[in-house]
Amino acid sequence: MENVVMSEEEEAEDGIVLLNDKGETKSTTRKALKEMAKRVDETYTDMGRHLYNVYYGDYWESWGFEDFEEYCMAELGFAERKAKYLMAIWKRMLVDLGVARKKLERIGWTKLSKIVNVVDEKTVESWLDRARTLKVSDLEKAVKKYKGDSDADEDYTSINFKLAAAQAENVEAAMAVAEAEAGSDKRGHLLDLICTEFQAGHMDPSKKLAWVLKQVQRTYGVKVVALKDPEMFKKVRTFVKDLQDEKGKAKAPEKKPSKKPSSKGSDTSSAEAAPLPEAAAAAEAAPDEKPAKKTKVKKAPARRKKTSAEATA
Repeated sequence: MENVVMSEEEEAEDGIVLLNDKGETKSTTRKALKEMAKRVDETYTDMGRHLYNVYYGDYWESWGFEDFEEYCMAELGFAERKAKYLMAIWKRMLVDLGVARKKLERIGWTKLSKIVNVVDEKTVESWLDRARTLKVSDLEKAVKKYKGDSDADEDYTSINFKLAAAQAENVEAAMAVAEAEAGSDKRGHLLDLICTEFQAGHMDPSKKLAWVLKQVQRTYGVKVVALKDPEMFKKVRTFVKDLQDEKGKAKAPEKKPSKKPSSKGSDTSSAEAAPLPEAAAAAEAAPDEKPAKKTKVKKAPARRKKTSAEATA
């Protein structure tokens, strides 16, 4: 594990303890990072440790920057995203899992950034072996398959370019708008959407139809064919219609012949098929409610006529 000293007086507000070697200060850290940024591929583990302190200790604030992103772009020449990858590699690999520095040599921070979120104590050695032997694109596919990503088999190409601070800010703002519209956080997908919209609005009209057809094919995974012969077009349309009709017939459920009610129990079956009367329907709708009791009215017994003997008496 990284030989570090935990300094109690340099504990961040959120409870994260900053990890520093003895004698390091904010000024020495800033100077060291400026030098290391010139050789990121060789110094990325040390950079991750220093950046960890800069980020969680808010060093950038005392150096006069608005935020960590501005510091990274202005002094290190790369975006906050890359800085956080370097921090994650150092913290996960060296501190959490105790991987020796020698095992990370000749792998490079780019490959390590692909596996840093999937490695654990049981799988770290196998992932490091893959990182040493596989290309970045193949390693990325392996990670996506491990995560169960459906796009794992798609071929990808990496494009790297440098931006000025103002340009990077503009790009990130456009990415944020695209992310809100598309509901996706995949930066490659967002960049593709931005470029597609720009091309749609600034393309030579003579090339626009071919470009639109290409986008339809790419988006929906279909092949668009232009038929110039009217007769051939009619034949194709008829063929497609026949296919659709056949599929419709195949999917249509077969109608079962209706069974005639048997003579036995015909009253019961007809009663089940007949709609419920209003009273029964109400009881069916509210089974918990008890029906109101009917008040029985007792009739007074009829008076018996007296006989002539009873009347004389």
